[in-house]
This record gives sequence, C-alpha cells and structure tokens, in this order.
Amino acid sequence: MLKLQMQPSTNRFVKIEISRFVRWVENNYRFPLQLHLNITGANQVRTRYSNGIFVASSFFPYDEGQPIEINIATGDFFSLVASDGKDAAVYITMLSIAQQLAYYFQVVKDKELNRQDSLAEALMITEKYEEFRGYLYEK
Repeated sequence: MLKLQMQPSTNRFVKIEISRFVRWVENNYRFPLQLHLNITGANQVRTRYSNGIFVASSFFPYDEGQPIEINIATGDFFSLVASDGKDAAVYITMLSIAQQLAYYFQVVKDKELNRQDSLAEALMITEKYEEFRGYLYEK
C-alpha cells in the first residue's frame, strides 16, 4: 500500500506531476509493504537517524509493522526547469522518486540494498513512465 503525502510547501505544478506519476506507479507495480511517500517543497530533507542532508532519503524500519518512508525534496524543481526545461525537470524529479522506489522493491524482494541496481531500475521505471506520458512541454 502506497500513501502519498505532499507538504504545503510543495509547488502546485509539482504536486500535480508527482500525483500523476504516483497514480501510474500504483497501476503498474505492487506495493505489498506499507509505504509512505512524503514530498516537500524544501531543497533538502534530513535522514531520520544520521541527520544527513539529501534531496531524497528512505527509512526502512526493522519492525515490519512500521511503514517504509521515502522523503523527497522538490525545492530545486524550478532551477531544473531553468537549466534543462520543464519536461526534463519533471523526469529528473520522477527519477529521484523512482530510485527510492527501487530501494523499496529491493527490500520487498529481500535483497541487499544496492545503489547501482536501484539506479538501473529507476531508469527503467522512469523510461516506462516517459513512454506513457510523453513530452507535454517540449517545443
């Protein structure tokens, strides 16, 4: 089960794009373990225990009764738009979410977390979504 929560600081356009992506992901992937996907408009998020600062982080509890948490910061979205264009900014943001989802899928499959594998799976997820969504803002 996937629960999406967007903080008020998240830009309205970004909320719409992420909601579309999450709806697509829910229709195309299974979520047997409870997952909370938290989106903020901040530039960074803190990890739960190490206080590290990142654009994306995940928390995988030892207790299976607790939900897995993914936290994504989207505050850099409009700087991405300025440098790469609107469609690229959308896909860069979705890639960030997809990489954290890939870690979730590794946990579901009882695999060791592997950054290279998660990035490869994230690219595959994002490319499939790109085929579905297309380029809405390309000139």
